[in-house]
Amino acid sequence: MVEQINATTSAVIALPACFSTPTFESACEVSGESRWSGNRREMTLEKLVPTPEEQGQLRSAFCHAVRSLLCDGLDSLADEEKYTASIRKKVTAKRPTIRQLAGAGEKTDFYPLPALNEEEASVKGTIRVVQALIRDTLKLAAKVATSKLRFFVGDWLTIRNLRLMKYMRITEPESWGKMNWVQEASMPFHFQLNAVHMLVRTHLGEPDNDPSCLDRHRTRLQRYKLDKKKPEYNQACELIEHSLVARLLDIARFEQYWF
Repeated sequence: MVEQINATTSAVIALPACFSTPTFESACEVSGESRWSGNRREMTLEKLVPTPEEQGQLRSAFCHAVRSLLCDGLDSLADEEKYTASIRKKVTAKRPTIRQLAGAGEKTDFYPLPALNEEEASVKGTIRVVQALIRDTLKLAAKVATSKLRFFVGDWLTIRNLRLMKYMRITEPESWGKMNWVQEASMPFHFQLNAVHMLVRTHLGEPDNDPSCLDRHRTRLQRYKLDKKKPEYNQACELIEHSLVARLLDIARFEQYWF
């Protein structure tokens, strides 16, 4: 009988040098997390409305994104190099200013850890993985591990299991068993992945009833069929971008005032 081996890989990622010791200690304070407890009750619909300044920033960013997509469609005008160069120069000049994040552009130090023979597909398996990483691999005592927040990043399943793990262990008497020192953090890619899933679920539609839906465009382009609940990421991105650019080109018609 062949024994199945679960090779769960992980790594330690160093934070940028701009994180000073006071900033790091304040952000990782376990007791500080309780300060935000119950604030959800204070949330109102009015607080979700962007301020006039934020609305202006969003509009500028949206207009620049549209102009950039239209510029990408100017490759067919290769004979008009001076004309296209002038347009691209104007588009670049209108790019909105974005706040420079501290530590942006720095090389991230990455330290791979030995693989663990533990499965992380289930919540109980995730608990064993977290405890094995802290106790066996990193050799941290329970008192040291629970003294500050420990950040864990991963894919959607990992984040989901980490949240369920803390919910399941909330009644544990000690901090080590309660796992409240674990702070899950989603990667930027997973925000984009969720956005693609929401776009497909909202706009895929039915090709027979809606000529403007994504599925109608997919049929006309003779592309692979998408699963509405869990579409393949690259295929969905290509279809969404193709449909969006086609709509923008049809609206703009390369009118000069768009640039």
